[in-house]
Amino acid sequence: MRLSDTFLTATQNLGRRKVRTVLTSIGVFVGILTVVTMVSLGVGIQQQVTDTIKQLGLQTVFVTPRLSGTSGGTVNVTGTGRIRPAVPLNNDAVAKIGQVTGVISVEVMLSLPTPPGMTVTIDGKTLPLSLADRSPQANLFEQPTTFLAGNALPGSADARGIVLGGKVLQSAGYTDNDLAGLVGKAATITVTAPRGEQQTFDTTIVGVSQGFNPAQLGNADKLAIKEWWYNDPNILETDGYSAAIVHTDSLNSATVVSRTIQDDMGFDSATLQTFLDQVNRIFSILQVMLSSIGLLALFVASIGIVNTMIMAIYERTREIGILKALGSSNGEILRMFTIEAGLIGLLGGIVGVVLGWGLGVILNAVIRGYFKSQQVPIDAPFFVVTPELVLAALAFATFVGVVAGLYPAFRAARLNPLAALRHE
Repeated sequence: MRLSDTFLTATQNLGRRKVRTVLTSIGVFVGILTVVTMVSLGVGIQQQVTDTIKQLGLQTVFVTPRLSGTSGGTVNVTGTGRIRPAVPLNNDAVAKIGQVTGVISVEVMLSLPTPPGMTVTIDGKTLPLSLADRSPQANLFEQPTTFLAGNALPGSADARGIVLGGKVLQSAGYTDNDLAGLVGKAATITVTAPRGEQQTFDTTIVGVSQGFNPAQLGNADKLAIKEWWYNDPNILETDGYSAAIVHTDSLNSATVVSRTIQDDMGFDSATLQTFLDQVNRIFSILQVMLSSIGLLALFVASIGIVNTMIMAIYERTREIGILKALGSSNGEILRMFTIEAGLIGLLGGIVGVVLGWGLGVILNAVIRGYFKSQQVPIDAPFFVVTPELVLAALAFATFVGVVAGLYPAFRAARLNPLAALRHE
């Protein structure tokens, strides 16, 4: 029997019991639907993160000081503990980094202790203030800030000014038309220390961001607050900046600069390429975990395929005997039933992929609508069905069908032709 004849016979046999074939394939398509949906979610999020990292440029190097312990008390929930690095990332160190071959520019980041309360006063209106004080790596997972007025703060050491969230200002009575007029206005920040003391700091509004984004404060303003907080005018020299972002002229330079900073200057450093590799490894593990949910459904589906094929053998025992009497070999019988089982898996895989893709389209539309209503500037899809995912899902569904059909197929191939012909 030719292979084409075997496929034709297997297809016709499945068509005899259409309802049973469809019901058996339901378990497969539920499993594939789950796998495609979960994996497409992981792929979508991974693409967003990797695209954001690549947009920043893989030639970027993150530099952080190595912490050797605490001074002036242990770190506590009020943020009053002071941690001094082994080698401070101060202005002298930043200047030294800027002289390394291949370095184009250096941005610095200064962290503040967490105060019990901060407010900002504009035009006599006092608003609660929450500052954005994250690590540079954490910013990779955020979408670029959309500005309703003004501009972003530079990462230079002498940067002054404050960027406020538009929603916070609107809650204080400012309209969209008022926001542009706020840029350049004076603002007063009031900081309350745990000891009950208060101090005001004058600054200027340089921008208004969309949504409820935390406020951003210039490094020079942060330094003034930190010097008062610890009552130490030389704190920058002894404690330094919390991090620096080094921009190099190429990916190769980034690797060399990172190694130089780490080995020769005593700081911890990591390139975006290193971080990207770590992200990809994490998402690979995440996709395996997400896929395991659908694998359970596929395991149950495989039991259904075994049951269906065994029932088919009982129903077609005489037919198998006739085929053997006409010269069909055990291998041909084995191949025919294996192909039938594989086609059941393939049918379920096709339906599962189509429904998984459709579900992803619907969920992407719902998520976009929600983010748009919340004025969150995220438009990238969260569920991404790639061609590789489609082919892998179909191949795996077929594989599950074939494996599940092996035992029934071997049973059919071992049937004695004379006993099969006498079977009622």
